[in-house]
Amino acid sequence: MYIRELIIEVTRRCNMACGHCMRGDAQAVDMTRETMAKLLEGNDIDQIGTVTFTGGEPSLNVQAIRDFMDICRANGIEVGGFYIATNGKRISEEFIHVLMDLYMFCSDNEMSAVEVSRSIWHQNEGQDEYDIERLMILRFARERNNLNPYDKDTRIINQGRGKEFNEAHGFEGKDLTYTPDVLNLEDESVYVNVHGDILPDCDMSYETQEELKLGNVYQDKLVDLVDQEVEA
Repeated sequence: MYIRELIIEVTRRCNMACGHCMRGDAQAVDMTRETMAKLLEGNDIDQIGTVTFTGGEPSLNVQAIRDFMDICRANGIEVGGFYIATNGKRISEEFIHVLMDLYMFCSDNEMSAVEVSRSIWHQNEGQDEYDIERLMILRFARERNNLNPYDKDTRIINQGRGKEFNEAHGFEGKDLTYTPDVLNLEDESVYVNVHGDILPDCDMSYETQEELKLGNVYQDKLVDLVDQEVEA
């Protein structure tokens, strides 16, 4: 089975508490190797176009990224490229090493990237400039455009703390447009959270994920959800 874009929520831990965060409050939970295996081994996956590791702050669960590579190797799953965004609070040697390993593991790195968010909130929460400078040595590292959440035209997503922020400042924000329907593995993205819940979109809070999940890797196969209509 081919998946165009697989997005894996490797942790709900975070070392920042940004007011525009669509996830909501951080949670002390990581994706386990068992859940990663259920996702990758239990779905007859043979090729992934791009894998995105997200959170929370994905750099806080390096082991899950290593688990992903180990399980893919053991099952002959080819992965084209990857994407990771980090808040730049603390970039460990371990994280830099796993990024280099991931780059060598992927078969087509033309679009692979690790980005450091330079939003005002992330800067105010405290970014380690020395760590960021070290990260920028990697050929696939870059800084993401500076997001100013106090500019009403930025349109912060109305989820999690972002919704509270928009309401407090009288901003219109950006509403969630996804209505649960079916998974489209070849043309769209598949999101799997730390609990193994399956969702076709990533821009939602932890609370909304629980409400709109289509299934779970412990009970469901992705291919069975492709043709299964789900009412909102």
